[in-house]
Amino acid sequence: MRHLHTGRTSGSAQVIITFALIFALLLFWLLCAVVDLDADFEASTLAQAAAQSAVTSGANDINPAYLFSGQASQVLDPSASAVCEQAGNYSMQIPASHPAHEGTRCSQKQCTVAAVTAIVVHYPLPLPLLSANAVVEGEFQAGVASGTTTAQAHLVCGTIAYPPPP
Repeated sequence: MRHLHTGRTSGSAQVIITFALIFALLLFWLLCAVVDLDADFEASTLAQAAAQSAVTSGANDINPAYLFSGQASQVLDPSASAVCEQAGNYSMQIPASHPAHEGTRCSQKQCTVAAVTAIVVHYPLPLPLLSANAVVEGEFQAGVASGTTTAQAHLVCGTIAYPPPP
């Protein structure tokens, strides 16, 4: 009986199987990376939008004494930071009892409000040997636009110039 010689050795089948397994694992790793990067992108977009919403709410919290009389030394209401944090957490749908590393932190100066929002991303397909969670942050800053025509705004805020009254 004659044996046909196909040109393959018995070891070449092992090489093909090994290559196929490694290629399948590489494709799985690539799929995990794409899905996790999508989750990162979605969370960063949410965090940035929440930071923008937070500072807009905080900057709109103008001190009534300043707005109506122009005599207050502080343009923003002292509660502007709390309003900012509340709006940021609401935008990200974070409950009031959230972990310390998640949520909105706001600060206010004379005429500006700044917000940093943080949200924890839970990866749907975590990559092997890497963390299954990550913290994504968004930052934004806004200034006050009170619409007043008094010269007091220039004295309090410094560089903000309001048009003179008609």
